[in-house]
Amino acid sequence: MDHTGRLELKLVDVDGHSLTERVDVGLRHHVLDDQRTASGVDATRVIAINDLRREPQGLYVLEVRAPSYRSIRRFVSIPPSGARQETVALPIRPDRARAVFPDFDDVDARVQGILDRSHTVAGHEGVTGRALYEALSDEARAGLLNIAKKSLATQFTDGADLLPHVTLLEARRDRCFVSVPQALRVQMPSLVQADHFHEVNGALHKPPPGFVAAGSFKTGDAFGNLQVTFFTSGSDWRADIDIDDAAGLGHVFQVVRNELHDTQTHPFDIHQLLMAHQHLDPGYRLLPRA
Repeated sequence: MDHTGRLELKLVDVDGHSLTERVDVGLRHHVLDDQRTASGVDATRVIAINDLRREPQGLYVLEVRAPSYRSIRRFVSIPPSGARQETVALPIRPDRARAVFPDFDDVDARVQGILDRSHTVAGHEGVTGRALYEALSDEARAGLLNIAKKSLATQFTDGADLLPHVTLLEARRDRCFVSVPQALRVQMPSLVQADHFHEVNGALHKPPPGFVAAGSFKTGDAFGNLQVTFFTSGSDWRADIDIDDAAGLGHVFQVVRNELHDTQTHPFDIHQLLMAHQHLDPGYRLLPRA
């Protein structure tokens, strides 16, 4: 079999923009002793790797490493025709990322509404609206925008949105604690029957003082599920809302396994998952730190 195959590799972020830093690329034949490596390659241009085997012996393992992105490893095959064009998206590393957020006036009006009426947010008591939006840490703000975007793409009763019915009590990097009307909990069985949600074990979500668990529900997405866990004091209702990663980052991007060791979900990872897997844009960008 002659070595006339060619791989043309384009490396992008989840926005589809070419990576702006130099990368290391490795290509190893799946069976045979045949491998190529290139270090410090300019990723702003298409990377061409020549003299490759073609199918039926054209199966290779591609590995890409970049300073600000998680490394990926995936199979690529060189067709009998000889040329393969491949676009590969790399998820950014949270510890190497900086978030560029929209101005408060450019945020969805329903998110503005939550911030306008939420005056008892933990750590920001008495602060609302724009001031609250700007006071949140980057991670908390990202988590809020992630959950808001995912909830707006989730169908509730009669097509109503979740956001107009909640008041924010606490914003963490991986979840939001909110006050909700009892009517939201009442509609959940019908949403389960309609296959929009399914009931799950919410034991990992601890009730706040004076409240007891009142059911937990999750959307049926393969990755990036919206989970709503309810609590009640008998008269008041609250919910813990989060987006479950469920190892989605590794599956969607085929991230090298030893790079997925974080014990707590990071909102920047959820952003990448929503963008790449569900085509949902939370409204902010993640760029490599200067």
